[in-house]
Formats: sequence, C-alpha cells, structure tokens
Amino acid sequence: MGRIDSPSRVRQSLEASGIRPDKRLGQNFLCDGNWIRKAVATVPDGMPVVEIGPGLGGLTAELLANGHEVWAIETDERLCQHLHQFLSTDHFHLVHADAVSQPLAGILLNRKPFALLSNLPFAITSPWLDSLLNPNQSLPIFLALILQKEGMDRILAQPGDKTYGPTAIRLHLAFKPKKPSVVPRSAFHPQPGVESRFNTWTLLDSPRLLQPEATQLLRKFFGLRRKMIRQGMKQFLSEETNQRWIEVLAGSGLDGTSRAEQIPPDVWWNLLR
Repeated sequence: MGRIDSPSRVRQSLEASGIRPDKRLGQNFLCDGNWIRKAVATVPDGMPVVEIGPGLGGLTAELLANGHEVWAIETDERLCQHLHQFLSTDHFHLVHADAVSQPLAGILLNRKPFALLSNLPFAITSPWLDSLLNPNQSLPIFLALILQKEGMDRILAQPGDKTYGPTAIRLHLAFKPKKPSVVPRSAFHPQPGVESRFNTWTLLDSPRLLQPEATQLLRKFFGLRRKMIRQGMKQFLSEETNQRWIEVLAGSGLDGTSRAEQIPPDVWWNLLR
C-alpha cells in the first residue's frame, strides 16, 4: 500500500483518478507526511477508528499501517471509487453517505471503545457535531480533529468569547480538550486561505448529553445573546421553570441580568437538564 503524504503524491493521485478538488465540499487534502503521522500517533494503539471524509486516504493509509481497523464515510463518489482501489484491505470499511446523517460511519456499536479522527471540512463542523452529540448513540472515547482556525476557535470557545455558543457548550459537557496545535496552510493541497488547527479530546467518565428539546431551548437563548437571559426566561419558560432557573443562577453567582454567552457549560447543564 502506497502513501499519499506529500504535495506531489497528492497531485499525482488526483491526476491518476481524474479528480479536481471540489471547493464546495471543502476538499483541502492533508499532504504533509509529518502532520499525517503526528495526527495518527495520537490515536490509542489498536483501537478501531471512525474517519470522517477520508478524501484521498492520506490519514487512512497511515491508520491502517499502524494496525487500526477503519470505518470511513465519504460523500464524494469519485473519492469513494479511488479509495476502494487504493485501500484494498479487509480492515477498511467505507460508507458512501453524508457524515451529518451518519456521524459514526455506520460503525458497529458493539465495537467499543473506538476513536474518531478527521480532517473535517469547515462547512459541516457544527451540523456534524450536532449529530455526533446524540444521547441515543455511542461516543468515541478519543476524538482528534483538524479544523480551520475559525471552526476550532468556535468549538473551543469559553464563556465570554464572541464565538461561544451551543456547540462549544455541548462538546465541553462530553469531552475534555487538550490545547490545539497550528497546522500551516502548506500542509494541504490545494492550500486553504487560512491556517488550521489540530486538537484532541478524551471522553469524560460521565459525559453529559443534552436531549434534543434542551438543545433547541439552548439555541433559542443564544438567538437572544445580546439580551439579558431574563428576557428569554419570560419568553420561553413556564412560571415554575422560571423560578427554578432563578435559583440555579443564584447558586452559581449569576442572575437574570446575565447574558447567554456569560453562562458556563456546567451551569447551562443544571438549567437545561
């Protein structure tokens, strides 16, 4: 099995397969061998891996070479055909589908624990994470993502940050992050207009996952993010729930004059559960 771990090899692979990168799908293929090896080296040894958007298979080939069984999901039929030819092994399982509809690539749920690795397209970051953080499905115990800087900033945002919102809150309630590393534009082909970031997360011992109704309510409050939370409490909550929220906020040193982006994830959990 060959490796696609340099710009020249990526170009050769694209030419041989007759594929032109689709900007609409966010196809910036990781082509830096050092970063491919660094990302794969973070995955626990021997653990099955879900990969979102394997592209040309740079990360996939390294995972397989390191003894991982891989479940991958790819929406581009051209790339699926390439991957079937390039990665002919019983340890590689490919689903041709949208990752938002199948965030775990159809991995068998009795295969635990498992990890997830992806050079994730920016456009699907939030909707894919929304699908992943589902209380009715299993979660990876280890998560490793390469994202454009804006996407990484959004999901690592802290209370008070401009990009702090429902996705960051929900991810924080289930996973513990490490500190991100800078991935230069030159590590991709074609080169994106911005830098990317690489980061890993580990599943908490007791992950907290919001039910769909609670997630919808959280989004409603962030729709009023410039207003005091008491405005949303009057609009969205019953009198009984309103009183309980006042007590929860007071117990956390907050009150109805706080804004949605000032409330930490743990407090949101106590409010919404």
